[in-house]
Amino acid sequence: GRFTVHYCVDEPSPSWDGLTGYVTPAMVSAHLPPPSSDNMIMVCGPPPMYKAVCGPKVFKKGKPPSQGAVTGVLGEMGYGADGVFKF
Repeated sequence: GRFTVHYCVDEPSPSWDGLTGYVTPAMVSAHLPPPSSDNMIMVCGPPPMYKAVCGPKVFKKGKPPSQGAVTGVLGEMGYGADGVFKF
């Protein structure tokens, strides 16, 4: 398919059968496509997750938020600003 969603929770319910814990390089390698101009990784979650996974968006007074640099797990794995979108 053209679009795949992967949810990861840190405190799963007993019936949860998806990804659990913190996002790691092994998890990214197993579930996401490699860095490429043909792929877009879209990230959504709370601020601590952004910091760990892709780096925070940049908020400046009077301006709309910008995507900011890709850091965290995705940055360490070679994903760049052209392949990561932060909601």
